[in-house]
Amino acid sequence: MIKRTAIQNTKKAAKVPLNVFRDYLKVRETAEDSLVISKDKLATVLRGKVYAEARKKNGELYTKASLVGIRFGLQRFFSSHKIDIIKTPSFLKPTQLIQRKFQRLNGK
Repeated sequence: MIKRTAIQNTKKAAKVPLNVFRDYLKVRETAEDSLVISKDKLATVLRGKVYAEARKKNGELYTKASLVGIRFGLQRFFSSHKIDIIKTPSFLKPTQLIQRKFQRLNGK
């Protein structure tokens, strides 16, 4: 029973970051498929403050831990498409942006 619950929680945790990202793309009217094809376009979207503008359904900001989870969930998804959104130089600005966001959250 506990093992099944853990598996279900893992699956749910894997879906949340992608759903947050997809919701952001819908608001910005950007097709997800075009991001997988073009690293430059993906970097531009991430630079477009995905992390800074991401909100819970109730409009509240995500906590630092949640943003870390979202970032690594997106990394997991895009790594399956051979895109590393954390270490690739073209993603440096989005990485810096999320680090500044973490600093602001730590200051609260």
